[in-house]
Amino acid sequence: MKLALPKTIKNDLGAEVFHSSVRCLKLVIVANGSEIKGKVLRELALEVEVQWVYLRLLHDLKAISTGQFEELCKRLVEISPQITAWMAWDKKQQKAATAVPKKT
Repeated sequence: MKLALPKTIKNDLGAEVFHSSVRCLKLVIVANGSEIKGKVLRELALEVEVQWVYLRLLHDLKAISTGQFEELCKRLVEISPQITAWMAWDKKQQKAATAVPKKT
């Protein structure tokens, strides 16, 4: 979704939103290629929280419509549980990898 932001917001908050979005994408790629994903996934979860704040600011400043705000929020709502599930999966994988086999 491309947003047509007012000039006064575009170069400041708009740029921050763009950079945060790119950071989210980069963190997904890095996490996907990492053996130990936990730290990167925590950074990703925090960056998604930053996205929530940016969206709220954009909406409060009337830079985006309520419809745009709702659509973007819907997308973040879909992403957050995926990150949580990925973190749980990674934790389980790390726990299994460090488990000591029992002697019989």
